[in-house]
Amino acid sequence: MGLARKAYAAFAVVFLGTGAVSGVVFGQADQTSKHLAQYRAVTSLLLTQVASMRANFFAYDDQVNMYVAVMLDAQANRGGSAEGLDSETLAQAKAARAALHADLAAARDLVRSARHPGGLPTALAAIDRSLTQFDGFADRTVQLAAARDLHAAVRVVTRDNLEASNALMASLDAARDAATATATNELADLDERQARVRLLAVASAVVATLLTAVLALGTRLGLLAPLADLRRRVLAIGDGTAAEHTRLPESGDEELASVARAFNTMLDSLRARDTEISAAQADREAQLSATFEHQRAAEQFVRLRAQSIIDDTAASVLTELSTLAEHVDAVRHAAGAIESRVAATDAVTQGVVTDTRAADQDVAALGNSLREVASMATLIGSVAEQTKLLALNATIEAARAGAAGHGFSVVATEVKSLAITAASSTERITTTLAALETDAGRVGKAITTVGTNIATLDVATADLTQVAAEQFEAVGHLDQALATAIARVHDMGTLTERLERRAAERHAVTGTATLDINGRQAHARLLDISATGVRCALDDATGRTLTMTPGTPVRATLTIGAETLHIGGCIARTTARDEPSELGIHFTELTQENQARLRRITGL
Repeated sequence: MGLARKAYAAFAVVFLGTGAVSGVVFGQADQTSKHLAQYRAVTSLLLTQVASMRANFFAYDDQVNMYVAVMLDAQANRGGSAEGLDSETLAQAKAARAALHADLAAARDLVRSARHPGGLPTALAAIDRSLTQFDGFADRTVQLAAARDLHAAVRVVTRDNLEASNALMASLDAARDAATATATNELADLDERQARVRLLAVASAVVATLLTAVLALGTRLGLLAPLADLRRRVLAIGDGTAAEHTRLPESGDEELASVARAFNTMLDSLRARDTEISAAQADREAQLSATFEHQRAAEQFVRLRAQSIIDDTAASVLTELSTLAEHVDAVRHAAGAIESRVAATDAVTQGVVTDTRAADQDVAALGNSLREVASMATLIGSVAEQTKLLALNATIEAARAGAAGHGFSVVATEVKSLAITAASSTERITTTLAALETDAGRVGKAITTVGTNIATLDVATADLTQVAAEQFEAVGHLDQALATAIARVHDMGTLTERLERRAAERHAVTGTATLDINGRQAHARLLDISATGVRCALDDATGRTLTMTPGTPVRATLTIGAETLHIGGCIARTTARDEPSELGIHFTELTQENQARLRRITGL
């Protein structure tokens, strides 16, 4: 039987065994669920019905007693009306009686469907007999009360029906105990079923675990052990340590035998391919060496040609930068001259502003003086008018005096003439003062306009000063940038020397390297090697996790063909690309033995 058929058979046995045990567990659980549903539908309702019967009996008995009490109260009031309480109490008693009978009928129906009724049928029969007897006493009490024989009704309620009431209470207690016992029996049955389900579940888990363990053990012995052996042999081939005994035995199950034959065929093909690859690799190394020499000669020619072009370009750029430096100096001197002239202009402007403010104050004082003179002229005009009136009065009085007043008349005439002259002069003075005040206002406005214009000129001067300062700063930045550019152009003269980093000839080589960088291992593939260093390509995994900077110490184990070298060095450069990262290592600890082996490897 093949390995696949064995696995199919084992899985079928595990599946059927687990399915059978699970079916039994599910069947028992289903029966338990049905039993629990029946318990909830019958037993719990029985307990509810018994409790309801007790409550309805108490209401029935209380309402009959209340009916008799109402009737007694009405009789005590000597024929007074009970105001409908008798009929209401009697109706409530009848309702409680009907509910009690309904609960009894429902309890009988539930007992018929109960799995373990116990003493419930007997208790319900006793309740039926006691209830019938109690109903008879109740009916008799109602009849006696309706016939107004209240004393007889009280006797029946308090003494005659006592035995029937006690018997009914005892029957209800017995029914309650029977219902509780039934519920207890049902719960015990449910617990027993639940225990069986748990036991079956544990048995199912044990059976499934055993079957799975057997299947896992069979799989490990029949499949995983041969596969582990195959994995070890494949890893040996990958590490290059495979020997003749790595071939697999072509026996056993059909699948494993076919895998062994395929593995042995692959091993033969790989060995043949290794031989071809070794020969091709030797040819490739020879071609790479020749190509490398040709490429290096071409690179040196290109570098020399590039340096020649760079030198010519740098000379022309330096000439232009020198001319630009002269222009920068001229701009710096012009900016200095502008700044000094702006400072002088600012000083003159400040003086003019001060003089303008003083002139404005003088014009204001002149206006005040003119207004005072105008008030004095007005006063003189008023005096002249009064003088004319006095001269007129004097003339009139002189005329009245006749010849005696002739001299006084001459004086009055002269006074009048003088007053007229004074009034005329006052008018001319007032007109002149008004013209002067108008001219003074115009002069004040002109001075104010001049002050405003000078303030605007002051702002413009300040802006020009700021522009001059910014121009100085820009010239400083330009001068610094120009110095940096000149330094870089001078530095271009050593470009070829800096590009030519290799102090020794490098040769393409095929091999591997194991690097110890800061205590962490990294694997790499060799690209080329020289007497002073090596260039290699790191694996993707290690290249992304290691932190490498120039100058970091490195312990390198180089494997080139049959040669293995242990050399100490430091990282010279790193190059991160889309492909694996390249790493340049400079040898710092190179023994004479390693130097001889490197010369043998490189052919120098």
